[in-house]
Parts: sequence; C-alpha cells; structure tokens
Amino acid sequence: IGDPDHDDVYGDAPDDIDAEAAMEAEAFEPEPSDETFDAPEADDVLDLYSLQAQIVSLTGMVRELQAEVAELRANPPKKAKAKKAKSSSPRASKLNLRGMIDAGLVTIGDELAITDRDGITHAATLASHREVKTDCGLESRINAWGEACTGWKACNVYENVRHVATGKTLDELRSEAQA
Repeated sequence: IGDPDHDDVYGDAPDDIDAEAAMEAEAFEPEPSDETFDAPEADDVLDLYSLQAQIVSLTGMVRELQAEVAELRANPPKKAKAKKAKSSSPRASKLNLRGMIDAGLVTIGDELAITDRDGITHAATLASHREVKTDCGLESRINAWGEACTGWKACNVYENVRHVATGKTLDELRSEAQA
C-alpha cells in the first residue's frame, strides 16, 4: 500500500509528474494568429458615419409615412362611385353558334360562305357549333376558316359568314330571332 511509485492510484500524484506539467505549461506559448484587433481605418469610420446618416434619413422617412397614414385614416379619401353594370349588354344577349343551332336558326350540315377582299366566295359545311368542313374535306374552327379565307388576322364570323340557304349573315339571323 505504501508504494511511492504508485501513489497516484490513491489520488496522490508523484512530484515528478507535477514538475513535468509545470514545465510544459511554462513552455506553451500561443501560436501567432491572423485574427488581431486593429483600430478601424478611416474608410471604415466613414462607412459607419454614412450608415448612421442613412438610418437617420430612413427614420425621418418612416415618420413622414406614419404621419401620412394617420392623416389618411383620419380623413379617408372619398371613394368614386362604382358604375353599375348594364343588366344586358348587346354582345351578352346575342346567341352564339351553339345557341343558334339549338334555336333551329342553322343546322349541322348547312352550307356557309364567306367572301374575301377580291370577291372570291369560299364555301364550307357547318360540322358542329364551332367547326366547318371545307370543300376539300378539311375540318377547322369556323374562325380559323374565316381568317384563312379572307387573309385577315381576325374575322367576326357572325358579320362575315353568310348562311347560303337564306342568304343572310349569321348576325342577321340571330338578330331577327331575338327581335
């Protein structure tokens, strides 16, 4: 139990270990570091002053906006009266092609015609509420057919396409039915 070489087992370290630790501690010097504190340079100080000036400016702007908001809340602007929508606009009340078919004004298989700027008439057969079948057998949307035949970028088929059996435009047919 009294072995001086093994006293550390009982919590007492030999004196020579304490001496070694002390020598190591004295020999330890921190390694030099790139992170050192330097006094701010003139440009950095100017940047700080510039930031402070911007903060003061922004604070003033915020106060002005808050004053405007308070003023608007106290005296709200008068609202413009909303215009009432008409109960029925001319366009909304007119039948579309499906409605014209349902009303019996035109039927699937009726011949339709459109005349281009040069006076040439192009014929097609009504294939559905939105498509026609041309003489050469091609099916296309009625608007695309009207645009292709006339060369126009857009074509109002109701005003430009005639119902061959009656000789009237689609617009004339639907207007007569609604009169």
